[in-house]
Amino acid sequence: MAKKMRAHLNAFLSFVLSLFGFGVQSCVEYGVPHGDYDLSVHVINEQGESLEGIHVIKKPSDSMRGVPNDTLTTDADGRVHKKYTGDVRQDEYCMLSAEDPDSVYQTTPKVAKYRYISDNESFSWGTGVVEVEIEMKKK
Repeated sequence: MAKKMRAHLNAFLSFVLSLFGFGVQSCVEYGVPHGDYDLSVHVINEQGESLEGIHVIKKPSDSMRGVPNDTLTTDADGRVHKKYTGDVRQDEYCMLSAEDPDSVYQTTPKVAKYRYISDNESFSWGTGVVEVEIEMKKK
């Protein structure tokens, strides 16, 4: 009788603990997995020459709550590079546009999808990259 009672008590306690995320089989993680990514943009003109001092504006997709807009300025090689961390899923994208403060060049915005290249944690989308080349044309 005592063995049967103990077996029922163990089963009940196992059930209650599993409701709180404790279990023998696996570990349960709650929340949203995070995803880190590197943004690399190269801004060129129609002749393929790098453009310095261009503002690159990054706007995340509507579903990426909490991920801010960002404005970066190209260096002498026409490039911007920045690492981001946050709750960015594998299927997310951002809108990239370039603005010339001197109003010589113009371009249309580009949609860039995050491409994940590694997964180094169990509760992570991994490390992703966004590599984009933006061509600007004279007005």
